Amino acid sequence: MKKIGIKLCLVFLSVLFALPGSAQATINAVNQKPGKLHKVLKNRDKNFIYSLKVEGVVNPEDLSYITSLPNLRSLDLSGATKQEKTNKKPSVLSGIAGKFIGTNLNYTKQKSSNGFKTVAFKSSTDHYFTKSTSPGAFMEYIHNSRMNRKQLDTLTILRESDLRNPIVAYFDPYFIKIKSSNKLILNKCPKQVQNLDGVTDILNGAFANTSTISSITIPATVSYIPNYCFYGCKSLETVNIQGNVEFIGKYAFAGTSIKSITLPASVKTIWLSSFDGGDIKLLAPTPPEIKTSEGDTYQNQCEKLRKWTVEVPQGAYYSYNGNDMWNKTTLKESGAKGSTS
Repeated sequence: MKKIGIKLCLVFLSVLFALPGSAQATINAVNQKPGKLHKVLKNRDKNFIYSLKVEGVVNPEDLSYITSLPNLRSLDLSGATKQEKTNKKPSVLSGIAGKFIGTNLNYTKQKSSNGFKTVAFKSSTDHYFTKSTSPGAFMEYIHNSRMNRKQLDTLTILRESDLRNPIVAYFDPYFIKIKSSNKLILNKCPKQVQNLDGVTDILNGAFANTSTISSITIPATVSYIPNYCFYGCKSLETVNIQGNVEFIGKYAFAGTSIKSITLPASVKTIWLSSFDGGDIKLLAPTPPEIKTSEGDTYQNQCEKLRKWTVEVPQGAYYSYNGNDMWNKTTLKESGAKGSTS
């Protein structure tokens, strides 16, 4: 009886794995006619499509089908192109491109920092991608709440310029892989943050208002900590920056529980609003630039800087003390017993 039971079990498993789409390996689909992806995958059970690579041509109908796959976690669109304008009717995709990538971009940039902070980062699921004018970052969010986007673990696209393709706007991945440059972009905080190994770029507000993070390590592959990166992460207490970070954006660590942080010698620019205050240890021998917002008065600047207790490298005290911004903080040279405010 035991042998019969084992045989029945093996038969059941063989049937299970023989079912179309039951395995979690990547399914490759070549879609030669726009709007026909559902027919290409007709023999696949939608519930068993976890990883999908699409090549050929896609249109809004195909994208809607992809977003209907309930368990899809990984999508590769690096070999897919949007439908060309061969029809008499205008392409829906081209309409999206003009409406969201063009008009809303200019409008968003005119918003005040306070409005952007409170509105754009209430939810981390309603964003589009575009080129950024900020130094060091090549993309930023465009907020829009009228479109339901398919959540994914990973979205793979061919090149950075594809971030502006409205095809991407249908999806809301945790990570974006750029195939041509081997970049791994963190779009938003995963449900379980273990590490950021391999991440090369982080998008604005990627961790904003995440309550589950108490510590984080920024790997040496990251050179830019963007605006609002950890804004509102009230449980965040410890940040380990492994090196190579050159820029720390607006409100990057505001609204956290960080009491002390060490910044590597590579840091060249910091926003005054990056930190609420606390102990900041700098390893750079020359003072990084402190950028301020247009609404910051001289009095406000002084009040914020007084909340910073700054430790600088040996021999760098006079360089920092001679800086019109850093001399308003409480300065201390590494190894010295006292401090000077």
